[in-house]
Amino acid sequence: MSSPIIRSYPTHTSVIRFLTDSHLRSNGYKVADADPCVYSKCIKESDTTSLIIIAVYVDDFTLASNDINLLEREKKNLAEKFDMVDQGEINYILGMRVRRDRQAGIIRIDQSAYLRNVLQRFGMDECRPISTPMETGKSFEKLAPDEKPVNLKSYQAAIGSLIYASIGTRPDLSYSVGVLSQYMSHPSEEHWKGVKRVFRYIQGTWIIV
Repeated sequence: MSSPIIRSYPTHTSVIRFLTDSHLRSNGYKVADADPCVYSKCIKESDTTSLIIIAVYVDDFTLASNDINLLEREKKNLAEKFDMVDQGEINYILGMRVRRDRQAGIIRIDQSAYLRNVLQRFGMDECRPISTPMETGKSFEKLAPDEKPVNLKSYQAAIGSLIYASIGTRPDLSYSVGVLSQYMSHPSEEHWKGVKRVFRYIQGTWIIV
């Protein structure tokens, strides 16, 4: 996989999006049904079929192909249209670390660096780890009329950060974060304790294999 970045081009995202979409479609790429920012193209030659996939995020292109020659040709084609910097094989994308074991044919993705930053941002980087993100059978109640809510922006920011991790590489957080996200409009101290427990769980499980 390779990750070129467009440089010195119109910075308005809608302009970049229009130019990128027009160029890729005119060069035989099809948009994925599941994601309008993912393009693919198949080229059949003799008994082989080459596939290239391009994922676009604003002005970042991530390319993947089963044919290195096709990959290099398509990068050259993009460079003729856009002023780009080729950053080579991908290591990080959208807060996710990418590690490849070519011999074993394995790609591993984790968000350990992202999660460390999250814990540090909320003052939980030195917390004591725990083995589960939520107590068994734990239930939460709505904020009582006589209770003082915790800081709303901090709670919502914490939940948002955890949701991003849960839909990326940490599905083990999904249930706990889903429960706690139900109280984003009026979080109590008990709800915040629930969030901190998830942080403590992450402290002991940076990478899920």
